[in-house]
Amino acid sequence: MGRKLIALSVLFFFFVLSSEILAVEPVSKTESKEYHWNDKLQRGTLNIVTFPVEFVRQFHLVASMETSSAKRLFSFIPAFGGAILRLGAGVLELLTFPFDFPTAGKTPLVEPEYVWESY
Repeated sequence: MGRKLIALSVLFFFFVLSSEILAVEPVSKTESKEYHWNDKLQRGTLNIVTFPVEFVRQFHLVASMETSSAKRLFSFIPAFGGAILRLGAGVLELLTFPFDFPTAGKTPLVEPEYVWESY
């Protein structure tokens, strides 16, 4: 009976502590900065202009992770998707720069905020 009680106590404290650890959300660098309409306008314009660079960047990242030449050949698929995502985010931010839509506080829609960050 004593061992079961100790085992249940250990499991209880393990789940309580792990739930507290999981409840802490990491703070991204975009949450610490306050964004305004001109930041959203600039971000949208630059994302539209630099979306071809995102294609090259994603192609290089995916191709460098793959070992097979066939997988390297088809790394243009996620690269094309990343470029379309950056273009779409730029268009949406350019059209909605005066409003807090679709995110509150005019935060960036894609991470990294610009194509040249964290490369």
